[in-house]
Amino acid sequence: MRAIRLAAASMGVLLLLSACGSSTTSDSSVESASGSGAVAADASACPSDPPARKPLKDKNWAPLRDGVVGAVYNETSNTIYVGFPGQGICGIAPGGYAPYSVTEQVSQYDNWVYPLIVSATADGYNGVCVAAVDPDVGYPGVLIVGKPGCSNTRSASREYDDVQEQMSTLSEDESVELRYGNTVIVATRLEDDGDVAKQWTGSDTWAVTDWARIDLRVKQL
Repeated sequence: MRAIRLAAASMGVLLLLSACGSSTTSDSSVESASGSGAVAADASACPSDPPARKPLKDKNWAPLRDGVVGAVYNETSNTIYVGFPGQGICGIAPGGYAPYSVTEQVSQYDNWVYPLIVSATADGYNGVCVAAVDPDVGYPGVLIVGKPGCSNTRSASREYDDVQEQMSTLSEDESVELRYGNTVIVATRLEDDGDVAKQWTGSDTWAVTDWARIDLRVKQL
């Protein structure tokens, strides 16, 4: 079995997800108060209806690979900022949600998963990584990783995180609470549903019909 690694990320804190999600296009700006009382208006609002789209699709997304689809819910009292490395970042207001989709990247020796940034600030540097993956063999699962594990990966032998070895696996309709510092995220694996997966990925290919669906509810960040 190949190891599944965190892909190199250009932004400090990231989140890997495998779930069924949805998204809509929107150009509206998201304003959120920072810790100093300043307002951040430099990120667009995340699309909230299916299918998932940039920045909530990884940059090498392809429907013929294994993947995951789901939604990120903001259950905090402040705007949160999410996005895949190299794809930008968008904001989810309190009580809102946005769909995402991520695929495994296959290399000669290892499979890689891109992390999704989940940050309290629009620069993407104040949050965590939560890795979620649907492996070739075994149950889908999730893993929360702090900032050190999400910085640029210059040498995989020194800086990778083996997601599959460390993740908490999930059966259908099962949830797990992920904690890192003050961050609390609840990951729930939904029942497999090929039609929903097609709708939320925006792909009508056969490959997406067995993708894992995992929703992420950000309780505290």
